[in-house]
Amino acid sequence: MPGVAATETAFKRKSLHADERDSPRVKEARSSYLGKILDWVLERFLFIDEAGVNLTLTRHSGRASPGVRVHEGVPQNYGQNISMLAALGAKGLRAPMHIDGAVDGEVFSVYIRDVLSPELKKGDIVVMDNLHCTLD
Repeated sequence: MPGVAATETAFKRKSLHADERDSPRVKEARSSYLGKILDWVLERFLFIDEAGVNLTLTRHSGRASPGVRVHEGVPQNYGQNISMLAALGAKGLRAPMHIDGAVDGEVFSVYIRDVLSPELKKGDIVVMDNLHCTLD
């Protein structure tokens, strides 16, 4: 468009939101919710996660002078996977557990019942993926 550069204006993408968000009812609900979450103490949150590793993993590349090949011995036995479960909070790691193999529903239930539950205190908020619950 002629003249756009001269006026230093350009087309910009809009940031759209639902206009219901601007209603007095929704503004009050948002304000109320913000007041509630500010009362939560960050130290009460525990985030549960699982990670796995195979101890025989090795890098497939290395550093060497130009034209020189990198040689390295690696175990032929591929070993077993190790899975770790833990709850991470503001004060560090709590209730760690590791097992040989993968985590399934049965293992996770045992972890919650036998490892994590004894570590929880009243008011702790446990966050698992998209779920959360409060221990009363």
